[in-house]
Amino acid sequence: MPRLLCSLCLALCFTASLYAENAIPFIELKGHTAGVMAAAFSPDGKKIVTLSFDKTTRIWDAESGEELLKLEGHFAALSPDNKRIATHINEFETRIWNAESGKELLKLEGILVAFFSDGKRCITIDYDGTRIWNAESGKELLKLEGLFLAFSPDERKIVTRGDNDSDVYWDTWIWDAESGKNLQKLEGSFGAFFPDGKKLAARCDNIVRIWDAESGKELQKLEGTFGRLSPDGKKVSTVNEDDGVIRIWDAESGKELQKLKGGYDWYHSNIFSPDSKKIVAFHAVEKFEDGPIRIWDAESGEELQKLGFSMAFWEAHWFFSPNGKKIFTKTIDRGSRPWDTETILWDVASGKELLKLKGHFGAFSLDGKKLVTGNVNVDKDNTIVRIWDLSVLEDQQ
Repeated sequence: MPRLLCSLCLALCFTASLYAENAIPFIELKGHTAGVMAAAFSPDGKKIVTLSFDKTTRIWDAESGEELLKLEGHFAALSPDNKRIATHINEFETRIWNAESGKELLKLEGILVAFFSDGKRCITIDYDGTRIWNAESGKELLKLEGLFLAFSPDERKIVTRGDNDSDVYWDTWIWDAESGKNLQKLEGSFGAFFPDGKKLAARCDNIVRIWDAESGKELQKLEGTFGRLSPDGKKVSTVNEDDGVIRIWDAESGKELQKLKGGYDWYHSNIFSPDSKKIVAFHAVEKFEDGPIRIWDAESGEELQKLGFSMAFWEAHWFFSPNGKKIFTKTIDRGSRPWDTETILWDVASGKELLKLKGHFGAFSLDGKKLVTGNVNVDKDNTIVRIWDLSVLEDQQ
């Protein structure tokens, strides 16, 4: 206990010095002996799970930063009730553990990719396809062709990646999650289910198709590669490979609502904000100060922000905070190492940088009040995992 208190005191002392610089206090998680590949909050936000190049998964208290559990293998999934955690030891074996005691409960074939929301079943993938298991007894319930991609919102259907003769896209196969019966085989790579689960979008060459998930009937055909489905299910964004224009479509009628250009010849990818009112897009450029990531009003098409960077990059990943007020970006240049990437937390309304880190990833808590970041440097001496308290930013507004 004295050792833990000493570590926490050191972390808090360091927090105070950083607070004056960045105005965001943090707790540092110490224990991993190599870079951290990813981290996630538990559904209730009380714990954080990290997986590392040191071949361990660790569970931490999200408030104090105390290490609660150390498990063998790489983190795969946490059950919705937070009581079980799955790690994969290699590509052929998953272990399920008691998330409180660390006791091993089950060994399953393949890599576990998801629990059902009731926690009673889980899904693994392997070279033979997708399997559904009883997550309590370890009994295999179903075996499906293709690799698991998604549940329908009600979890009554499962989508797997289907084989075809194309070098550009895969097909979308839909299965009954109870019986294992194949319901549909649709042309195009799966994009997303609509919120009601009755429709889905799939990409095929430079066309996006919207299908009826029950009948397999094609409902809409939209120009461009699949971008995103808005969270409310009312809009679809596409990027045209010929002119690089982002188009926003009415998902019901197929009517084109907006064309977003923003000064660049070609946009690579885009996402909608959680409230579906904004859209963010990225363009790979050499003139990086001019805002390669831009934010538009998804209703009017008005450009709201240009996010400029201090380095050139070729690839970008980003996601909104749950309330849509902040956006976390990770930019990667061609040929750069993962720990040379630049990650920034932005205020969406002002376009202001709130936090800048080198070589880190990030994940928000479900309430958006905390952010966990970690670096992927394999060097033991440079392993950094931090929990940032973002509530101070809300207090300042």
